[in-house]
Amino acid sequence: MGGSIFMRMSGAVLSQIEVGLGSAEHASRWGLSRRSIREMEASIEDVRSQRFAAESSRDRAATERAAQLISASTWGDNAAYAIQKERPDLAEQAIARQIDCERQAQEAAELEEQSSTEVARLAALIEELTTERQRMAAELAELERNRPNSLVQQNTIETPEQRFERARARFLRLMEGEKVVHAQTALEPERHEIDEMRLADRVKERMATLQADAGLRAKRSPKRR
Repeated sequence: MGGSIFMRMSGAVLSQIEVGLGSAEHASRWGLSRRSIREMEASIEDVRSQRFAAESSRDRAATERAAQLISASTWGDNAAYAIQKERPDLAEQAIARQIDCERQAQEAAELEEQSSTEVARLAALIEELTTERQRMAAELAELERNRPNSLVQQNTIETPEQRFERARARFLRLMEGEKVVHAQTALEPERHEIDEMRLADRVKERMATLQADAGLRAKRSPKRR
């Protein structure tokens, strides 16, 4: 009889241990599920920040492109006027400024196009992530409605350490992106010297064209007696 009682007590203890382990395992699964949703929300916020930065870059590039085109047109008019006044030195300087403005306008246009493409990509990504986050949350809510009452009250608050690491990771990603932008816009000395040589050739070509046009206009205009 004693043996029978011992066996029953052992069985009861083992059953309680199994229930405890099962509850802990399920609680861990619920916690990880909620954490996955929070991480998805953090990812969406990161992408929104990137889209905002891309929109700002696009708008600045559009403004810069328009301003440089206006400046290029103004310097072209100044060069033509200097030729008419027989000031080739000023005309050369004006043409050099015109070419530089055209170059900056082209660079701004390329950046504007790249930023617009990035804005569209990030917008689509936000929509995709938001849809997936909603699906995950709905699925978890459905499971929570049917889960055991013993698992209802679990700690789901994100710890300060987790918030810190998430914010730190976001900061590092943004800073890494800025480093890439600065690296792409850096100009090597050798390339700068070659660009100066090309600029000088283009200035000479435009000077020759302006001088030729001015000469033709002088021949066509009637001479005053």
